[in-house]
Amino acid sequence: MDGESPPKEDLVLLPGKVIKRGSSDVLNVDNPELKKAVQFIQDNISEPIGVNDVVEFTSISRRTIECMFAEHLGRTPYDFISEIRITRAKQLLGGKDVLSLSQIARTCGMTNTRRFKATFEKIVGMTPVQFREAEATKILHRRVAQ
Repeated sequence: MDGESPPKEDLVLLPGKVIKRGSSDVLNVDNPELKKAVQFIQDNISEPIGVNDVVEFTSISRRTIECMFAEHLGRTPYDFISEIRITRAKQLLGGKDVLSLSQIARTCGMTNTRRFKATFEKIVGMTPVQFREAEATKILHRRVAQ
Protein backbone atom coordinates (compact mmCIF):
# COMPACT_ATOMS: atom_id res chain seq x y z
CA MET A 1 0.00 0.00 0.00
CA ASP A 2 3.05 2.28 0.37
CA GLY A 3 1.29 4.85 2.54
CA GLU A 4 -1.76 5.11 0.28
CA SER A 5 -5.28 5.16 1.64
CA PRO A 6 -7.11 1.85 1.41
CA PRO A 7 -9.68 1.52 -1.38
CA LYS A 8 -13.17 2.80 -0.53
CA GLU A 9 -14.86 -0.40 -1.69
CA ASP A 10 -14.02 -3.97 -0.81
CA LEU A 11 -12.67 -6.08 -3.62
CA VAL A 12 -14.57 -9.37 -3.71
CA LEU A 13 -12.84 -12.33 -5.30
CA LEU A 14 -14.84 -15.47 -5.94
CA PRO A 15 -12.98 -18.65 -5.05
CA GLY A 16 -11.74 -20.79 -7.87
CA LYS A 17 -11.81 -24.54 -8.03
CA VAL A 18 -9.83 -26.44 -5.40
CA ILE A 19 -7.16 -28.59 -6.96
CA LYS A 20 -6.62 -31.78 -5.04
CA ARG A 21 -3.04 -32.92 -4.69
CA GLY A 22 -1.97 -36.50 -4.18
CA SER A 23 -0.29 -35.56 -0.91
CA SER A 24 -3.58 -34.28 0.50
CA ASP A 25 -5.41 -37.42 -0.52
CA VAL A 26 -4.34 -39.46 2.52
CA LEU A 27 -5.33 -38.52 6.02
CA ASN A 28 -2.47 -37.76 8.33
CA VAL A 29 -2.86 -40.37 11.06
CA ASP A 30 -0.20 -41.80 13.34
CA ASN A 31 -1.73 -45.25 13.61
CA PRO A 32 -0.20 -47.45 10.86
CA GLU A 33 -3.10 -49.92 10.86
CA LEU A 34 -5.62 -47.11 10.48
CA LYS A 35 -3.49 -45.51 7.76
CA LYS A 36 -3.49 -48.84 5.90
CA ALA A 37 -7.29 -49.08 6.20
CA VAL A 38 -7.83 -45.49 5.04
CA GLN A 39 -5.47 -45.97 2.09
CA PHE A 40 -7.32 -49.15 1.10
CA ILE A 41 -10.64 -47.29 1.17
CA GLN A 42 -9.30 -44.38 -0.88
CA ASP A 43 -7.63 -46.68 -3.41
CA ASN A 44 -10.78 -48.76 -3.88
CA ILE A 45 -13.57 -46.21 -3.50
CA SER A 46 -14.83 -46.84 -7.02
CA GLU A 47 -15.46 -50.48 -6.06
CA PRO A 48 -18.47 -51.60 -4.01
CA ILE A 49 -16.32 -52.16 -0.89
CA GLY A 50 -17.66 -52.29 2.63
CA VAL A 51 -16.33 -52.56 6.15
CA ASN A 52 -15.85 -56.33 5.80
CA ASP A 53 -13.50 -55.72 2.86
CA VAL A 54 -11.44 -53.35 5.03
CA VAL A 55 -11.34 -55.95 7.80
CA GLU A 56 -10.22 -58.64 5.36
CA PHE A 57 -7.53 -56.39 3.83
CA THR A 58 -6.06 -55.29 7.14
CA SER A 59 -6.45 -58.64 8.98
CA ILE A 60 -7.69 -56.70 12.01
CA SER A 61 -10.94 -57.52 13.79
CA ARG A 62 -13.99 -55.50 12.89
CA ARG A 63 -14.33 -54.29 16.47
CA THR A 64 -10.73 -53.04 16.53
CA ILE A 65 -11.17 -51.20 13.22
CA GLU A 66 -14.40 -49.62 14.47
CA CYS A 67 -12.66 -48.47 17.66
CA MET A 68 -9.69 -47.03 15.71
CA PHE A 69 -11.97 -45.08 13.39
CA ALA A 70 -14.02 -43.77 16.31
CA GLU A 71 -10.94 -42.76 18.31
CA HIS A 72 -8.89 -41.18 15.52
CA LEU A 73 -11.49 -40.04 12.97
CA GLY A 74 -14.61 -39.59 15.08
CA ARG A 75 -16.79 -41.74 12.83
CA THR A 76 -17.51 -45.32 11.93
CA PRO A 77 -15.71 -47.02 9.03
CA TYR A 78 -19.05 -47.20 7.20
CA ASP A 79 -19.59 -43.45 7.60
CA PHE A 80 -16.03 -42.76 6.48
CA ILE A 81 -16.51 -44.85 3.32
CA SER A 82 -19.79 -43.05 2.63
CA GLU A 83 -18.18 -39.62 3.08
CA ILE A 84 -15.32 -40.48 0.71
CA ARG A 85 -17.83 -41.70 -1.87
CA ILE A 86 -19.95 -38.58 -1.58
CA THR A 87 -16.88 -36.34 -1.81
CA ARG A 88 -16.04 -38.06 -5.09
CA ALA A 89 -19.66 -37.74 -6.25
CA LYS A 90 -19.58 -33.99 -5.56
CA GLN A 91 -16.48 -33.68 -7.74
CA LEU A 92 -18.23 -35.53 -10.56
CA LEU A 93 -21.46 -33.55 -10.19
CA GLY A 94 -19.55 -30.27 -10.36
CA GLY A 95 -17.31 -31.35 -13.22
CA LYS A 96 -17.48 -30.59 -16.92
CA ASP A 97 -18.71 -34.05 -17.90
CA VAL A 98 -22.42 -34.51 -17.40
CA LEU A 99 -22.83 -38.04 -16.11
CA SER A 100 -26.11 -39.65 -15.14
CA LEU A 101 -26.71 -40.28 -11.46
CA SER A 102 -26.45 -44.02 -12.02
CA GLN A 103 -23.04 -43.53 -13.71
CA ILE A 104 -21.86 -41.37 -10.81
CA ALA A 105 -23.15 -43.89 -8.28
CA ARG A 106 -21.27 -46.72 -10.00
CA THR A 107 -18.10 -44.61 -10.30
CA CYS A 108 -18.31 -44.03 -6.54
CA GLY A 109 -18.69 -47.73 -5.77
CA MET A 110 -22.43 -47.70 -5.16
CA THR A 111 -24.51 -50.16 -7.15
CA ASN A 112 -27.91 -48.84 -6.04
CA THR A 113 -28.81 -45.37 -7.37
CA ARG A 114 -31.65 -44.92 -4.88
CA ARG A 115 -29.31 -45.61 -1.97
CA PHE A 116 -26.74 -43.25 -3.53
CA LYS A 117 -29.30 -40.43 -3.66
CA ALA A 118 -30.39 -41.03 -0.06
CA THR A 119 -26.80 -41.17 1.21
CA PHE A 120 -25.88 -38.04 -0.73
CA GLU A 121 -28.84 -36.11 0.65
CA LYS A 122 -28.13 -37.28 4.21
CA ILE A 123 -24.50 -36.14 4.06
CA VAL A 124 -24.77 -33.01 1.88
CA GLY A 125 -28.24 -31.78 2.86
CA MET A 126 -29.52 -31.62 -0.71
CA THR A 127 -30.17 -34.07 -3.50
CA PRO A 128 -27.51 -34.75 -6.14
CA VAL A 129 -29.63 -32.89 -8.71
CA GLN A 130 -29.94 -29.86 -6.43
CA PHE A 131 -26.18 -29.95 -5.84
CA ARG A 132 -25.48 -30.12 -9.59
CA GLU A 133 -27.78 -27.14 -10.20
CA ALA A 134 -26.13 -25.15 -7.40
CA GLU A 135 -22.68 -25.88 -8.86
CA ALA A 136 -23.84 -24.82 -12.32
CA THR A 137 -25.15 -21.56 -10.83
CA LYS A 138 -21.79 -20.93 -9.14
CA ILE A 139 -19.97 -21.45 -12.43
CA LEU A 140 -22.38 -19.11 -14.22
CA HIS A 141 -21.87 -16.41 -11.56
CA ARG A 142 -18.08 -16.77 -11.87
CA ARG A 143 -18.28 -16.32 -15.64
CA VAL A 144 -20.53 -13.27 -15.30
CA ALA A 145 -18.20 -11.73 -12.70
CA GLN A 146 -15.17 -12.07 -14.98
